[in-house]
Amino acid sequence: MRDVRNMMNDIQLSFETHEDLAECMFELVEETNDIVYAVVFYDDAKQLLKELGYIEETVFSNINLEDPEWTEYNKEYYVTIDKDYEISVEPAWHEKSEWRDACYFGACDGIALIHSDANSKILEVLDDCECYEFSIDDDFECDGRCEECAIFDDDDEDSECDFADILEYIMDNLPDIITEAIALN
Repeated sequence: MRDVRNMMNDIQLSFETHEDLAECMFELVEETNDIVYAVVFYDDAKQLLKELGYIEETVFSNINLEDPEWTEYNKEYYVTIDKDYEISVEPAWHEKSEWRDACYFGACDGIALIHSDANSKILEVLDDCECYEFSIDDDFECDGRCEECAIFDDDDEDSECDFADILEYIMDNLPDIITEAIALN
């Protein structure tokens, strides 16, 4: 068995936002014509998909991203951009079945950006990839209350949260919203 510590490049990437990560992935595909993977957990995958959706050339292909509260899947996902700018998402871990043991599923060759919180065992199945560790320092989360937001400016239409932010807030908080609505009646 190989020493997985030597499979990572010495460069550790740090992104301020998910938007920066999305732009980096897109530029890597453009510059290298390689497939680019981000190995992330659910919340980061969701934010990354949102940001990739803003890039005009990208097309969503196969998205298999499920809320861990519903599925109890709490491991990593591969968010992938291929040479045709098609975006796909799939779980990196596969449970035991009649055909295989439980294991991380390997990615094809390309460039893998691996979140610093990811399990190091995933490196064993990314042996054909050029691997880089990264982190995201993204403190801002929209709660859908734009008027109370510190970055909201009534005089500037561009500072208003967009529909995707509001929709995301509603979807993330739907059970609480329904409970509050029922309590009011």
